[in-house]
Amino acid sequence: MLPISEKLLVARPLAAYLLVITLAVALYAQTTRFQFTLDDPLVTTLSSQVGNFKTNDLATLFSSHFYAGSGNVGSNNSNLYRPVAKLSFVLDYLLAGRKFTPASFHLTNVILYALLCAVVLRFLRRLMPDAPLTTFCMAMVFTVLPAHTEVVANIKHREEMLSLLFALSAWIAATSGRGKAAVRALLATTLFLLALLSKESALLLLPLFFLGEYVFRDRRLQLRPLLLAAAPLAVYFFLRFKALGALFSPEGTATFFLAGEGLPIRLLTSAWIFTRYYLWDQLVTQQLNPSFSHYFILQPEQALTAPHLLSLALCLALAVSSLIASLWRKSVAGYWLFFFFCSAGLATNVIPIGTAGAFRLIFTPSLGLSAFVVAVIAGICRLTAGASAHSLPRREAYRLLAVCLPLIAFYGYQTFTRAGIWKNNYTLFAYAAGVDSQNPLSSYEAGNFSGEGIGPVKIGHFANALRQYSTNERMFTKLDERNLVAYATMATETAFYSLESDPLAALALADTGVRVFSRLAVVRGNRPDSNAPAPYYVKALAEYRLGRREASLQTCREGLSIHSHEGLSRLQEKIAAEAGR
Repeated sequence: MLPISEKLLVARPLAAYLLVITLAVALYAQTTRFQFTLDDPLVTTLSSQVGNFKTNDLATLFSSHFYAGSGNVGSNNSNLYRPVAKLSFVLDYLLAGRKFTPASFHLTNVILYALLCAVVLRFLRRLMPDAPLTTFCMAMVFTVLPAHTEVVANIKHREEMLSLLFALSAWIAATSGRGKAAVRALLATTLFLLALLSKESALLLLPLFFLGEYVFRDRRLQLRPLLLAAAPLAVYFFLRFKALGALFSPEGTATFFLAGEGLPIRLLTSAWIFTRYYLWDQLVTQQLNPSFSHYFILQPEQALTAPHLLSLALCLALAVSSLIASLWRKSVAGYWLFFFFCSAGLATNVIPIGTAGAFRLIFTPSLGLSAFVVAVIAGICRLTAGASAHSLPRREAYRLLAVCLPLIAFYGYQTFTRAGIWKNNYTLFAYAAGVDSQNPLSSYEAGNFSGEGIGPVKIGHFANALRQYSTNERMFTKLDERNLVAYATMATETAFYSLESDPLAALALADTGVRVFSRLAVVRGNRPDSNAPAPYYVKALAEYRLGRREASLQTCREGLSIHSHEGLSRLQEKIAAEAGR
């Protein structure tokens, strides 16, 4: 006999969908008041393909990479082919009256997420039709996962939602018993093509759909579904090759991992990301940092450290055992755990197609993780009842709710709170700086977006970042260009702020800025940089205030030899005039 909760979900299935949609909207409605953050300008205000869109430009969206028209965004982004996601930004822009209104873009994200959560529930119910309570809990856990804030609250990451939405809809259409088979096949192939054109990670959902047919629907692998999948794959790779000149990454594309490091380093690093960030943090600590850096990437000399080897062993054991459990025992929990590992194959960049190390990349895999957690809880409930069917007896169903509802409430609270940090770039990076003590770039960006000139708030963030750099002085020679620019800029601005109160400290900081900019000049191939004289100017001012006029004059000459600077020229003239009296 079914408990009342499960009877309601069977007799009134619409109620379950409305609950999921309402929860999704309630969590993220606040984002409609937020600004563009992080990479949002690259696909909105800075994109000429979006802002200057005309009807005859539609073909251009499908014949160029994702960031085309956004200026110089670096070679690591030239391998992204996501025209449907970009088309959605164009539609937002047109519907807003050809204006980049953040509220309209965010509203679209909220609507898409609510729709996706309903589709996730439909997908789960189609796979497990005899377990309405279990699938409802799975969909609810997916809806409230805090890691999803990076996708829903950030416009640029809409690609993740679109890809999963179209892919799940394709499977639902393909397995539906309603309508003509030819119509369903055409609809399924079209939807899957849209999923691929939204984001390439939909590729790895194909084997999972076929495995799901075997585990849940007791169907053997058939040739016809493979032929149906071949059509959108062929169209996708044809369009991708025409646009990028390569099926995968164009030659010279920079990726998250270091050049020439090899597959073993990639596997060790990916396993570390999995265990530390995608498993432990997502499910337990909730320390989800939206401003990931490269600091956790393995260097060749660190490749055999125990934590990374243990992480790799754990991931391999879980992935292999979950696949075996799915094929041999048709295990529900095993299937969802394998779903997580398989769909995350592109996310950690073991296949070098882009960047890794951010929670947006766990969005699709988190469906498997959410379902796995609930499947384990439901399995324990069944064991206590001695039952083997998916449907739970009354007492065990209430036990499932007793565990899942507090979990949903906890994750929901975390999500609602965490979504607020995406209000603007300052709140975002200030939060990131607080949870990531090893990433000085977060403090640097928080200072940059503090909304003031060189004031105490900005200098507070800069001082924190400079302390992090100074504790790793031995790594100075390994800093990349972005870190060098941040280091030199913060040292210079902090020195300028300290001129009045402590010229000696200002002199030391300015000297650091000079040294770092010297290193930066080498990185940039000794090209002139208009910012390079700035630390010389502050250093010369500090020396002048300390009465070291000859040293100040020499510093002026050194700075001016790099690039013209009005402040240095004036100070040089002032010192020369004083010496001539």
